[in-house]
Amino acid sequence: MENESKILELFEQVEMNKKITPTYRKLLRKFIEQKEQYEKQLNEEQRKGLEEILSSSGGLDEQEMREYFIAGFKLATRLITEALSK
Repeated sequence: MENESKILELFEQVEMNKKITPTYRKLLRKFIEQKEQYEKQLNEEQRKGLEEILSSSGGLDEQEMREYFIAGFKLATRLITEALSK
């Protein structure tokens, strides 16, 4: 798993230096607006429940990004190795 920890180190560096695209910014703004509108309809208990759900979802999204990064890195490495060996 030494190789995987190196890949994760690279992932962390990419995450720290990533740029926010206009498309992402637009989608994020839309999400925030929708969330705020929905929260206005909730009582305090429901609002807390929603925050817990969204927090859990964020953890899943982060893990999914890590796994896709690792899979993509491994695939790219295999493709380069195959191309150089021919």
